[in-house]
Amino acid sequence: MSIPTCVQELRDEFAHLQQHVPVRLTSDQRTSMRYFILDLAMDTNPLAHADARDRPAIWTRTLHRLEDFVDRNGRLPRENNRLGHDDIPKEERELATWIRTQRRAALDGSPCSYRLRRLACLPGYSEHPLVDGWSLQLTEYRNFISLHKDVPKVRSADPAERRAARWAAKQRHAYWRHRLPQGRVDVLANLDFWTWGRRS
Repeated sequence: MSIPTCVQELRDEFAHLQQHVPVRLTSDQRTSMRYFILDLAMDTNPLAHADARDRPAIWTRTLHRLEDFVDRNGRLPRENNRLGHDDIPKEERELATWIRTQRRAALDGSPCSYRLRRLACLPGYSEHPLVDGWSLQLTEYRNFISLHKDVPKVRSADPAERRAARWAAKQRHAYWRHRLPQGRVDVLANLDFWTWGRRS
């Protein structure tokens, strides 16, 4: 597996940092250095530190398992509450749970910078996937109305137009149920052609 540019740049930065005398490093840099060294060792030899039970070794092994999963499947593991527990392979469930744990830790501000930046190198990874997903849908909706000077229709033959129309309908539904955050209400209310419709 080739090393993504993002990962190589991060490793180059920490290899340079490794040249410094350890006492000159900040607490975050010293912790990050431990993860960096393990990451390099396990990348060179997947069996390196195979029996180590300390947190950095477990974290790094799991990261490498996750990268293998992404390499094999072309995507991050997904959590799907609509499927039964046994319908999702055990490995995917475990890795999806691990990703959720990493996002929660990032919100708490507990991980070192190497861990945060290393995760950010994973294709498709986001610390805030729901927010990012909403923003992406909003951009697609805006692009549609800018191009067509009209709102997307649910009965359109175009799948992208139907998706944008369904997204808008979900926003209206959330609005009428008082479940749409005020910031999103304000953004949507300022869109061209936007209406809240009638409460269903």
